[in-house]
Amino acid sequence: MDLDIRLVDEKDIAILDKHLSFGTPGKHQKRVALQKEDKGLYLIAWEGDVPIGHVFIKLDGPGEQAVKDAVGTFPNLEDLLVVEEKRERGVGTKIMKEVERQLCERNYKKLGFGVGIDELKTIEFYKALGYGKADVEPFKVSWKNEKGEKDGETCIYLTKDLSCS
Repeated sequence: MDLDIRLVDEKDIAILDKHLSFGTPGKHQKRVALQKEDKGLYLIAWEGDVPIGHVFIKLDGPGEQAVKDAVGTFPNLEDLLVVEEKRERGVGTKIMKEVERQLCERNYKKLGFGVGIDELKTIEFYKALGYGKADVEPFKVSWKNEKGEKDGETCIYLTKDLSCS
């Protein structure tokens, strides 16, 4: 699999809307704007000219104040996604390695994020990459789904001290 993982560009928005239209409408445009303001990193995994995954890193920490109070402020991963037909092929691992490289390049030393407590396979994926549970009580997150309905889950918070050389 020929995979290219790079920061998103404004010219990518239309193709992202076509191939990765999951979640909140306008999500890609908002993330590009945050990246331009140095508030985030939005990485896209490309197979040829088709996007097959993405991840957003919010550079000013978790959005939940209780979590931020407990762990401090460092980049927070949001929304790692690999399209279903490309899963179990190492794409997520390659995206995460590039996230860590990008953060180290910018002198960040730690990364954290919430994961649904029922997402056992996802938790095992991150543990295999060296992420561990932070000393934070489980917390609820909510959002509006594609239909505009309120959705949410209870999460644990995982962190990793990055090995920047």
